[in-house]
Amino acid sequence: MRSSEWNRSAGAIVSGIVLFIVGQFVFQLGQQSALRASLTAGSYGDDEAGKVPMILGGVLLLAGLITLGWGVWQMATNVDLAAFVASRRLKADEQEAEREVAATIEQEREARRAAADALAARRSSDEPPTAGDGPQ
Repeated sequence: MRSSEWNRSAGAIVSGIVLFIVGQFVFQLGQQSALRASLTAGSYGDDEAGKVPMILGGVLLLAGLITLGWGVWQMATNVDLAAFVASRRLKADEQEAEREVAATIEQEREARRAAADALAARRSSDEPPTAGDGPQ
């Protein structure tokens, strides 16, 4: 993932919701106008009543849904990008901790070897000379 994929999503989500609500409102106004015209005319002969608000409302609804979908998609991308960055940071921290543990283990091994060598040297100097070890 690239940082260029990050983009603000809140504006698109809010715009999509507002467009959707306004489009629904305008569409309902067009439907009410068409219903009122058909009830007052007594027949369904007037096709023009409410047509423009219904079309405009439908376009706004569609634009709102598309904008909302894009905003949600961008938000999901941002969440994925944040998770990716966090996982890389976590992996780097884990690798650093593993290196520190390995260094500590190696230091303990070195200390044990040095202690064992010192103990062996002390034991060899503390032993009394045997019959074959003396000066000749």
